[in-house]
Amino acid sequence: AVKGVRRLIQGREAGFARSDAFVQGVQEVARRRLPFELCIRAGARPEQCDDVLELVRRVPEGVFILDHVGKPNVAGKEFEEWAKFITALAQFPNCYCKISGLVTEA
Repeated sequence: AVKGVRRLIQGREAGFARSDAFVQGVQEVARRRLPFELCIRAGARPEQCDDVLELVRRVPEGVFILDHVGKPNVAGKEFEEWAKFITALAQFPNCYCKISGLVTEA
């Protein structure tokens, strides 16, 4: 049985996760009561943080799981912008976070 959907956003252009087609797809995932996993590179591609926040705003009925804590720049010890993103995302009661894979960014 399908338990959720993951679409890699990390390699896509800025604005990809805000496109109407993408949002409609995520709305369909939510309609089917499946969680949607957000795979981004917050450390390398901070614009994806804004895209994810907008997606979550546009699909309030969805359940979101941020994979690998959003992949902050652990190796570069750059956490300020990522921390702002995580704080903003934490305001949504329908968002969760997986820490698996975080050490691969170190």
